Amino acid sequence: MARTHSREFKLLVCQRIEKGETSISQVCREHNLSMGMVDRWLQQFRIKREESFDGTPWRSENHVDDFKVIELENLLQQLLKERNSLKRKLEKENRALQRQVEKLTDKVAAFEEKYGKANRKRQNSTEDKT
Repeated sequence: MARTHSREFKLLVCQRIEKGETSISQVCREHNLSMGMVDRWLQQFRIKREESFDGTPWRSENHVDDFKVIELENLLQQLLKERNSLKRKLEKENRALQRQVEKLTDKVAAFEEKYGKANRKRQNSTEDKT
């Protein structure tokens, strides 16, 4: 006997997969669903988003092309988010490294101030002896 799943359940499953909260295989194991069925749910969800599973047809004559465009747009959005996140992280690390360089520069200057004069005096005195 075939089971029926509510619209809300299908939306929740698809949203969780799309957000990366779970995998298709994990959902299938948890709810005893076939991967083919969940794949079809995801295809419809990727095309119709929140309007999915309302009983209206969702496949157009060019559904494969539509699906590819939508899938690529979703991938682009995901990659842009990842790029921006990495960019912010890199900028933060660069600021931290710059602060470390400034501290080391100050320490080198202090060291040269303290020990550089004594070293120069010693070098001058050894030069005078020769």
